Amino acid sequence: MARHIRSAAAGSNFPFHQAIREVGTEHFFVEYVYKTSSQYMLNKLEAFWALELNAYCWGHFDGEYPPGYNCAIAGRTNRMLGKKHKPDSLEKMAAARKRYWATRRSYSSSEASSWDSPLSEVAVGV
Repeated sequence: MARHIRSAAAGSNFPFHQAIREVGTEHFFVEYVYKTSSQYMLNKLEAFWALELNAYCWGHFDGEYPPGYNCAIAGRTNRMLGKKHKPDSLEKMAAARKRYWATRRSYSSSEASSWDSPLSEVAVGV
């Protein structure tokens, strides 16, 4: 919970952090409902209960405000959600993509034309 409080204080735009700022930390508490030594099982249980209790915030950044605060499926956090890359980072990523695709195998037109065959002609067992 301390990490969420710090993120809220730093101005994070996640719905849960906004709610902490709006109503105060005294209105939130941590309650343990399962105990397990497996992170895999913990993620599965969290995902199940978040779905069961309609606790996801899907659509939040589109201006809609569903009831939940979970913005990622358990164990699958998108750390860039609601953020933007800096211009120099975008340039580096574009250069890396260009280098990657420059090394990919290119196909001749005769090879590519064979891809136009109907699936039934190339499927095994047909």
